[in-house]
Amino acid sequence: MNIFRTLHSSLLLLFVVVVIAIVTLAHFTVGRIVAEQSRAQQKSISPAIHLVVDNIIRPLHIAQTLAQSTEIRQIMAAEPVDEEAAFARLRQMQEDFGMYFFIASEQSRIQYHSDGTQHPLTEGKVDWYFKYKDAPVKAIADVGKWEAPHFFIDLKIYDENDRFLGFFGTGTNLTSFIELFAEYKVDHGYDFLFLNPKRQIMLSSDPELIGNRSGFHSLDSLPWYQQVVSEGQQYELNNLLIRKDNQDYLIAEIELAPFNWTLLILTPLQARQSEISQAFIASVVGLLLVVFALFLLIYNLLFYFRRSSRRPMMIDPLLNLDTRDEAINQFNRLVELHGQAAVVLVNIVNVKEINTLLGHNTGDYALRFSAKVFREHLTNEDFVSRWRGESFVLTLPGQSLSEAKAVAEQIRFSLTITQVHGLDRQFQLQTTVAVSHSTHGRTLPAIITDAEKHLGQAGPKAFRQVILCEDARTAETTD
Repeated sequence: MNIFRTLHSSLLLLFVVVVIAIVTLAHFTVGRIVAEQSRAQQKSISPAIHLVVDNIIRPLHIAQTLAQSTEIRQIMAAEPVDEEAAFARLRQMQEDFGMYFFIASEQSRIQYHSDGTQHPLTEGKVDWYFKYKDAPVKAIADVGKWEAPHFFIDLKIYDENDRFLGFFGTGTNLTSFIELFAEYKVDHGYDFLFLNPKRQIMLSSDPELIGNRSGFHSLDSLPWYQQVVSEGQQYELNNLLIRKDNQDYLIAEIELAPFNWTLLILTPLQARQSEISQAFIASVVGLLLVVFALFLLIYNLLFYFRRSSRRPMMIDPLLNLDTRDEAINQFNRLVELHGQAAVVLVNIVNVKEINTLLGHNTGDYALRFSAKVFREHLTNEDFVSRWRGESFVLTLPGQSLSEAKAVAEQIRFSLTITQVHGLDRQFQLQTTVAVSHSTHGRTLPAIITDAEKHLGQAGPKAFRQVILCEDARTAETTD
């Protein structure tokens, strides 16, 4: 009853442990997948942010810093404009920063470039100057100069009296942007769209979408966006999943506040799905391994309790030795494992005489003492069992016949030098020993039967030792 109560408690505890382990691992798995998604998202956006900072925000900050210099203001406020000083300063800034700069003077209505060129700002021919002059913003990003398109950053310059002096800024040839976009697309696989407030495409990783002499392309003209609109989606595109060029893309939307532009990053999901799938598979495999380990634990626990419940029937209660049935099971297992086993049969021949003359308590003592001697001469894998009455079987797996004979001789010597005392008499234990050897094919009962037959043929003696050959057809007897 105690065994089953313990089994019930252990299984209940194990069930709680399994549930906690699975819930914990499931939480870890979900957390890992979310982390992998975040990592993949960060991995996809970080290079884009790097590109924007290096090629748009950095030039803006440099231009804003230089625009605050007194020298620029003095050049633009001079009447008339000192063109030589303007070109000299622009060339020096280009050498210092490796960037193209310009001054668009309100005083002279001429635009001066750091490459030494200039051209007049004529109303009706140069639209950008007059369009942005009256605009409420102070920093403008634009694409212009259609014969060689550039990305421009235009900053309004005022004197100390808040009088408009013109524009100062920097520009980048769109060819360099296209090359950068192409490089990023190869390395990271995603596309860029830079939109102005009118949803016109100012810059793009697709060269066909960059503005030309006929004007800018509109976001509304793109097939995938038309599909979004047709499905009733709002203009909010951040984290929207779209289908483009037979591939799924996830849109990330970033506001470029200085220019009131919007950057759309279209990330192909195939690579991200592969990374996340790998993380998911690894987590599932980990979960299965944990479940399998718990299954093995349950199996071994049940096996242990099964053996524990059977143990009282397989143990001799007086001597705490395996019984005959257990000896046969262990013998078969060890021969299967080692391929061979030596067997020693020991009979305590005068136990009945001790029982008669000195009482059963003394006889039981003699048997317990014999069991103690057997254990002292066995290794961890050897085992001893009570075969019947005063007969004991020692199984020595992996040992040869000669090795088993040496063990038998040690046991015999330890037993026969023992004096059993009771009342006014004492007895010396008398033994018969048979040593045999077996490989696959011979059963333990057959070996014991052969040993007992040869011991009987040797006749009654105080000590007899029989060494059986492998086939049990011949024997060597020692008295």
